[in-house]
Amino acid sequence: MLMLLAASGLGALQLSATILPSATSLGLNPGQQYAFVFVTSTLTAATSNNIATYNTFVQNLANANSIGTSLSMTWNAAVAVSASIKPNTNAPVPVGVKVFLLDGTMVANGGTNRFYHNVNHLAPIQITELGTGFTGTDRVWTGASDGNGNESGSGLLGAANPVFGHANGTNWDRGFTDSWAREGNNANSNLYRLYAVSNVLTVTNTVTPEPSTWALMVSGLAVAAIRRRRNQAQ
Repeated sequence: MLMLLAASGLGALQLSATILPSATSLGLNPGQQYAFVFVTSTLTAATSNNIATYNTFVQNLANANSIGTSLSMTWNAAVAVSASIKPNTNAPVPVGVKVFLLDGTMVANGGTNRFYHNVNHLAPIQITELGTGFTGTDRVWTGASDGNGNESGSGLLGAANPVFGHANGTNWDRGFTDSWAREGNNANSNLYRLYAVSNVLTVTNTVTPEPSTWALMVSGLAVAAIRRRRNQAQ
């Protein structure tokens, strides 16, 4: 298993093997960059024009499922609330960065199929922060004008009728069936999902123990601590 480091240099070892696949299983090589994306399992209205509202919403869901701050991972909402705060600036995915679902399915290859681009995704964003699919509505608030991650003007989140897309869609723009980014507008009081994009990660050469090995190490340390406390109490 390879160590996964955040591009900021403050990266952390990915121990959440039950949800996040390893770089090796994703077929990545040292030096390659990638990110993860999920669609939220819970719903929210789009009445606020404060980006912190939506970033906090998705980060809290990630934290609750051990794929957030415990791994030094930051998650931002792919939404637009203004001309300058939009999917491709609030949750950026640079050219060359591969994007995966939490089950390891590739959504964008970073090249001909970039995450924000006028081409279709390779797979729909149907996996939640739980690492599973969802039931119920597939509508997702985006406020986007297109799959390039641009803002939609009157369709921003916080406006009366923000733009939504579909989590079962792969097409990049409205006018196609089940567009992932823009399919229509609706009243901001409706409860829909959000897309969450992780910070960019970089694969390094450092070899680290597999998750099973880490589990044994942690268990051993716990047993040792218990024995030490018992000896001190005697």
